[in-house]
Order: sequence, then structure tokens, then C-alpha cells
Amino acid sequence: MYYVFMRLFSLSNQTLYHSFLILFKSIQGSLK
Repeated sequence: MYYVFMRLFSLSNQTLYHSFLILFKSIQGSLK
């Protein structure tokens, strides 16, 4: 159960990081 929770957490963390990266890139692009 603990392993599944950690796996789910890392997966959501990856998605969050990915969306943040896209957001940062779009903001950087609009600033130029």
C-alpha cells in the first residue's frame, strides 16, 4: 500500500513539474 502511494505521488509530482515547465516556457516566450 505504501509503495502504491509513493508511486502515485511521484507520478503526480512528475505531471506537476511538467506542467510547471510548460507554464514557465510560455511565460518566458511572452516576455521576449
